[in-house]
Amino acid sequence: MDVTPELLQQFFNGECTAPQEQEIRQWLLQHPEIVEQYLTEENWNSFEHEPIAAAISDRMRRRISKKIRPVVPYRRWMMAAASVLFLFSIAGLLIKKKPVLPAEKRVAVAIPPRKLIQDTSFVTKTIKLPDGSIVSLLPGSSVCFDSVFGNRRDVDLVGCASFSVAKDHTRPFCVHAKNINVTALGTVFTVDDRNKITKVRLHEGKVVVQKESKALKNRVPVFLMPGQELQFDNVRFSDRVRSFIKKEPGKIKTTATTQAPANDIVLKFDNETMTAVLKKMEDACHVKIVVNETTLKEMRFTGAYKSSKETVEQFLNTLALLNHLKINKTKTGFLIQPDE
Repeated sequence: MDVTPELLQQFFNGECTAPQEQEIRQWLLQHPEIVEQYLTEENWNSFEHEPIAAAISDRMRRRISKKIRPVVPYRRWMMAAASVLFLFSIAGLLIKKKPVLPAEKRVAVAIPPRKLIQDTSFVTKTIKLPDGSIVSLLPGSSVCFDSVFGNRRDVDLVGCASFSVAKDHTRPFCVHAKNINVTALGTVFTVDDRNKITKVRLHEGKVVVQKESKALKNRVPVFLMPGQELQFDNVRFSDRVRSFIKKEPGKIKTTATTQAPANDIVLKFDNETMTAVLKKMEDACHVKIVVNETTLKEMRFTGAYKSSKETVEQFLNTLALLNHLKINKTKTGFLIQPDE
């Protein structure tokens, strides 16, 4: 490279490219007398050098000493000293190596592979999930799930299938269909999304049906009881709940065995706020339920409570698990808090 005064000026102004800077530094090491012409007093006052190897600095000092007179004015001595320091810095940039920092420790998180099962036959296929739950997959349908379940049990469904869910109150079981998802806690239910109407039938236990897409953000969860079917219109984004158990004609349930016990508490809720639900539970069951109302903001419930089927604690635990809350039993009742 032909090092011209213009190129040197660009170098000292910090306007050169990286390859140019490297070659000019090498050239300045061979021509230290040039540095004095460009190093001003202002440079000296603001200059900060970096330490370099003793052998290199001693060689530079001897070379520059040959160029200066035995007795020099103060300013000339200062300029020479500055030249030495400047060259030290250049040499340091050439030979300095960045310390090798230890690699940041990262904890490897093993993500279980997803498993896809399709029923391409003409008969229903039975599938056992990692948690022991059983899926009856209809022809032309498919399910996708983690090969090992973690804190949740999520299954993606295309088509129609029935689920017999293994009981595990610490890990909700959730089936994701077109525009809705169904969360269960030890339950038997069927999801059919093969048509524009997605149907969810509950045969045993409890499920909650919630929105799946952002388009349904204002839709409240619906809790189903055994014998109920939710029909969701994927075009109009509307739903209705009906009973799918057909009553035999001519039979009227009048016997004492079909009536609720005299002391049985039966509460029905139709899209009520969670605050109202807990208030009714308090009044009917004579139990104290403490909760901050802001915790229950926008939570609603559709379903029923029967004291002959479950205890107050079991009912509250179901509500808590499906709404990301936690229940603590107290001396006088229960304390409900966010599950953080």
